[in-house]
Amino acid sequence: MCYHGRMAGEGKKSNTETRRRQILTELFPTGVPTLWCPVVTHYRADGSIDVERASAHLHFLAPHLGGILLPGSTGDGWQQTADEKAALVASVVPDARRHGLAVLVGVLEPALDEMHVSLTELAGSKAFGDVSGIVVCAPRGANVSQSEIARAFAAILDRSFPTVIYQLPQITRNEISPLTVEDLVSKYPNLLMLKDSSGSDTIARSGRSFGGVVLVRGAELSYSSWIKPRGPYDGFLLSTANWLAPSLRVLASAAARGRDETQLAARVDRVVAGAFALVEDFTHGNAFANSAKLMDHVMAHGPQAPKVAGPRYRSGATAPADRVEAAVRLLRENGLMPDRGYLAP
Repeated sequence: MCYHGRMAGEGKKSNTETRRRQILTELFPTGVPTLWCPVVTHYRADGSIDVERASAHLHFLAPHLGGILLPGSTGDGWQQTADEKAALVASVVPDARRHGLAVLVGVLEPALDEMHVSLTELAGSKAFGDVSGIVVCAPRGANVSQSEIARAFAAILDRSFPTVIYQLPQITRNEISPLTVEDLVSKYPNLLMLKDSSGSDTIARSGRSFGGVVLVRGAELSYSSWIKPRGPYDGFLLSTANWLAPSLRVLASAAARGRDETQLAARVDRVVAGAFALVEDFTHGNAFANSAKLMDHVMAHGPQAPKVAGPRYRSGATAPADRVEAAVRLLRENGLMPDRGYLAP
């Protein structure tokens, strides 16, 4: 999965872009997926990863997605141990590939040294050979300079793995500038994608050329207005796809054809805003993971969801029953409640 060759010394941006397009074609022969999901991590009562539950969730998602990210912020990637990450890759990657899904692996660490260690450990697993790329964020810190950010990304890109840069100021407390991205793009053909969950969309809206790098949006709401040809993004990598993948696929496909699904878009926006509001006072995890886990619980168990304990979070907490009931009402009011859950016999 390695692609060698920093291109800066070879002269022209066009060479870098040509090689990038070749790599993308090799990795995604039918085209880069438009809709990706940073899948939640399911836990058993003892805190271990629930592989069977993860498999059922993936089976539900697969018809509507082109790829997944694990573990992302929504999948507790910032909190998990090396052993937990290795277990996820070992169990989920083969299952995802059986479903025809591309897989990105999150190397989410606060500092460059930790990124290197995590990447080395993950790359040593057998399943890692079947992933399409890695995802990395800028080093954490409000005072980290653009030159420091660039050097950190360059150090990872020099390892030659297909790489996705992840703009996530909610965690890193800084933002990668369009100029920094443009410079890295000109040098590294293995820089393939950029995900932006900032909500400010500074990079995508900058008007700069990023040499064929695929831009995917991670911020939520108003989905149709952000995808090409109307917007600046090539696709989405969304926490809400954990439970709304069927509807998001419809919206993304219609928007890519220049069509509007106005009524569905309005219902999706209402239910997404409502889902985040339901977890505003949760003191554990992050809003993306907390809301996705709650709403996936309802999709899994359908009308019976309030009677089923859970969902279980990494902290060991479970969602209060009144929030599960509220989630059911929210989906029903917006016509998105399933008649039966995907775990129903």
